Amino acid sequence: MPDELVFEGRVGVPVGMTAAEVRNRLESVVATAADDRGEPPVIAWTGGQFEPAETPVDHPLVAVVCAEAAAVSGHPPALAGASYGSDMRLYCAHGIPTVMFGPGDLHQAHATDESVQTAAVVRHALIVAAVAAVFGRR
Repeated sequence: MPDELVFEGRVGVPVGMTAAEVRNRLESVVATAADDRGEPPVIAWTGGQFEPAETPVDHPLVAVVCAEAAAVSGHPPALAGASYGSDMRLYCAHGIPTVMFGPGDLHQAHATDESVQTAAVVRHALIVAAVAAVFGRR
């Protein structure tokens, strides 16, 4: 029986909760599960801790991005949430609707061999320009 267990993990923060609420929940569960046969568990919160962000799927910005992406590429982008931190949280915290939209394969992002095809960058630039033009008329 080992006398010590050390592990590292990641806890996501769902939309509608704060990072502090998630930390408190995990600490409570660990404290409840602990017994009195040794030192109490210690949780150290290290690394990035990001608040969630969300722009509702029925927001006009989402509709315009989807429409312009479909017009340029022939199909609308798939709408999905992401379980990682981004600067989107900073804009949304100030009431600025935001979507994350970019070229390339997300699974390759920040990888050693990260790359994006030139055609994808051009297509993305055309979509962003079209979105800006639509919002510029409002």
